[in-house]
Order: sequence, then structure tokens, then C-alpha cells
Amino acid sequence: MRFEKYQALGNDFIIVPADALDPLDTTQVRALCDRHFGIGADGVLLIGPGEKHPWRMQVINADGSPAAMCGNGLRCVVRYLRAHDPAGLPADFVIETGAGPLPVHDDGDNVAVEMGLCTDHGRQLIQLGGHTLQGRQLSLGNPHLVLFGKWSDADFNALGPALQTHAAFPGGINVSFAT
Repeated sequence: MRFEKYQALGNDFIIVPADALDPLDTTQVRALCDRHFGIGADGVLLIGPGEKHPWRMQVINADGSPAAMCGNGLRCVVRYLRAHDPAGLPADFVIETGAGPLPVHDDGDNVAVEMGLCTDHGRQLIQLGGHTLQGRQLSLGNPHLVLFGKWSDADFNALGPALQTHAAFPGGINVSFAT
């Protein structure tokens, strides 16, 4: 399998051209993303031709679940495309995602992604382990839960995974901790 590994702001991805492999199943993605026995990554990004634009990005999380979009992943895809076609890629173009077509800009030093408007789904109260957590649910093409407060590494490690798969979010959710 041909792949390259990229990272943006601490998120790392295995980037695979869509013509390089047969469709990946959940077990294969988990094995590839395993940090001890695989390549290790937060997810797999498949790049292929779009329907209305030259490129499309498909995001598969490390657990094998699909995601509509990933901003840092999209930034990685732009750098991947630039590396493979440095002269032919314009500074401004559009990449199709599961969240729709998104404009990107690459000035050679920085990659900017137009994420669109943030949809605020309001305050959420979540019961977890006998405690009530309060957060804000937002969407930027995929769901996010932002928790405000003082957080420790232990909180990140315990609460993050438990909230990502909590029954309140049947399709899963990205969890962010803010202070």
C-alpha cells in the first residue's frame, strides 16, 4: 500500500491516494492507526477525484468510523497535493469533503481552510459516572463538544474517550477541553 504520513497541530494522518488500495474496512484502519503495532495515526485520509472539483478527501477515524470532515486533515491533504504537483496546483482551490466543498488557500508557508459557519447546538448537560458535565455542542461539518473548566491529563484520558462514545452522541463526537 502506498501512503504518506502528515501532521498538523499535533493531529497525524496516514494519507492514501484512493487508487492505491481497495476500500479499507474497520479492522484494517484500526491496525494501520495502532500506535504500537501499526503506522500510528489519528486517522486515514483517502484522496481521490471529486465529482465537481478536482479533489475529494474522505476521513476515516482511527477507530474505523467515518467522519465528514477534519480541518487539520484537510490542511495535510493540501500539503500532500502541493508536494505531488507543486507547479500545477493554484494557491486557492476547493476540496470536496463529506461536509461539502471547502475552499482552501496555500501561500507556500501556511494553509488556510474555510470551514464555513459554526452551528451552535446549545448547552449540553451530560451524565457521566455520577457527575453532570456541562459543555457546548458545536458543528463545523462534524460534531464537537467543548467543555470549559480546569482540566488535568487524567481528565483528558478518562473523559475524552467516555464522551466520544456516550449515548447522548449516537454518531460519536469530537471532545475539546478549554480553559
